[in-house]
Amino acid sequence: MNVHNCFAEFFEDEIIRPYAYFVSKRLSEGHICFDLNIPISEEDKSGSGYESFIPNVAELRTSDLVTTLETERLPFVLRGSNLYLKRYYNYESAIIEKIDMLIASENRTINERIEFLENAGQVELIKNLNAGIGPHMVNDAPELKMDWQLMGAINSFIHNFSIITGGPGTGKTTTVAKILALLYAQNPNLKVAMAAPTGKASARMIESLELNRGLALYGIEDQVKKLKPFTIHRLLGYIHNSPYFKHNQNNYLDYDVVIVDEASMIDVALFSKLLSAINPEKRVIFLGDKNQLSSVEAGSLFGDLCNALEPINQSTAGRLELINSFIADTEASITNNYVSENTGGLLFQHIVELKKSHRFSECPHIALLGKSIIEGNEESVVEYINEQHQEVTIDSEYKRSVLKNFARNYFDYLTETDIKEALELLNRQKVLCAVRETEQGVFHINNEIEKILQEESDLIIDDEFYINRPILVTKNDRELGLWNGDIGIIRKDDDGKKHAYFIKEKSDEGCGNELRKVLPGYITQCETVFAMTIHKSQGSEYDKVLVILPDQERNKLLTRELFYTGVTRAKQSVIVQGGSEILKLATRKQVARASGLTKRIQ
Repeated sequence: MNVHNCFAEFFEDEIIRPYAYFVSKRLSEGHICFDLNIPISEEDKSGSGYESFIPNVAELRTSDLVTTLETERLPFVLRGSNLYLKRYYNYESAIIEKIDMLIASENRTINERIEFLENAGQVELIKNLNAGIGPHMVNDAPELKMDWQLMGAINSFIHNFSIITGGPGTGKTTTVAKILALLYAQNPNLKVAMAAPTGKASARMIESLELNRGLALYGIEDQVKKLKPFTIHRLLGYIHNSPYFKHNQNNYLDYDVVIVDEASMIDVALFSKLLSAINPEKRVIFLGDKNQLSSVEAGSLFGDLCNALEPINQSTAGRLELINSFIADTEASITNNYVSENTGGLLFQHIVELKKSHRFSECPHIALLGKSIIEGNEESVVEYINEQHQEVTIDSEYKRSVLKNFARNYFDYLTETDIKEALELLNRQKVLCAVRETEQGVFHINNEIEKILQEESDLIIDDEFYINRPILVTKNDRELGLWNGDIGIIRKDDDGKKHAYFIKEKSDEGCGNELRKVLPGYITQCETVFAMTIHKSQGSEYDKVLVILPDQERNKLLTRELFYTGVTRAKQSVIVQGGSEILKLATRKQVARASGLTKRIQ
């Protein structure tokens, strides 16, 4: 008997048992609810004990354990065709209610904020914000020339709730710099929190921001240097062995603005708890890529919110006139095609999609492949099998020589004596796998790379923590200052003693970019990381990437979001191993997580 059967058997009501089973199963698969309108596959029913089960809403309504009212304290909630566990329905409701509160609150100050922007003293600053947009290509489509970054900055200044979405290299960090320039111009002592789901992602956000060339132009270098990154859990005040946090609806965070990166990785429970801790009089800004993988736990909140507004980037004529008044380059002005007077939607003007990627200007085929994947264009993806491009190669035969040649990229870090430089060389390339098991999985591929490096280099594997072993930390350890996702290497110190060395990224405790060393025996959970899963790579970027897809066509993990995320981790070149049918399947199949958020917001 599996965990879903155990949950179902907990209820004496025989009517509810099959529904409870599939609610539990759907939650384990990342869905917020069980959509009764979606047929249950024979594969899902197999071994459940409910092989003949067919959902019936009328039957379900007769159960004393199901309610259609938000106020009733019963374990299941039925809303339309969606059956929820009460707790997850409450999470979804709390998110909608808090967004509504934030937007209602901003309406009381919106005119004052617009007047501030129109003040003569701010016009020059705002026009300077255009300096970071970057050059246009001759063949750029008109919408790629439009200054969506400025739209994102102005709307985020005006509103209390904002979402900025965009693919790799579209300028989300640059847009944050512009937002901060406006906010600090209004209040130099503004209290800003920068957060992300993981410690690595939060540190990377701050470091990217500090490298932004616009900070000096905007005069906010000093303020940005004082910013400290948080994981969302640490920001909210994690309570040991508790699902609750110190900051909540009764104890708001003491920040004027909370900026959250990699928001697509946040599950429904954490999203709800984060929003509940935001004072509705303050601002919260979510950044992410709506096309990337969703959270590991239940929910695809960021994507659901973005999908609640269609089309994105529409504005009233008045708002568009305000934005365009600050754009000197007429080619960068937002055209009237984006004017809409259909302003009834809750999130209207609160979501901005950045459209032009600057990362792939010299490697356009990575961008084109990513675009074909996310648009579901199977034929365009498969065409790369027969084409040869310096930055995109597809190996449909899973040749070992391809893995062997890619593994040679690791030679540089093995021979580099400076540990910090060795770590940087290690992280310039990565093999990304869709799965952990099978011949195309992380475990097997790591073993294969170890064999290749033993054959062709001085790598010697003589114990678990061998010299030069690259390790990926898989569990947070606050005492050691290590976080899930941190990557290090094993080297000997001057006394000949082995240590695991990590680059100490900037944290909420101090400066970063220094080496941290830890005795390997203290690291309780880690794994070799010549190869890692695509899920673990989310939010990272590498010069060279080898994406290995499983050769089984029935693999449930293969989706276009997974494929897109893997391909777009590459900055300079990407190799994909996968047969034509696997490529088509990975391009065709989408993540479809059941939730009621999009419809309820609409």
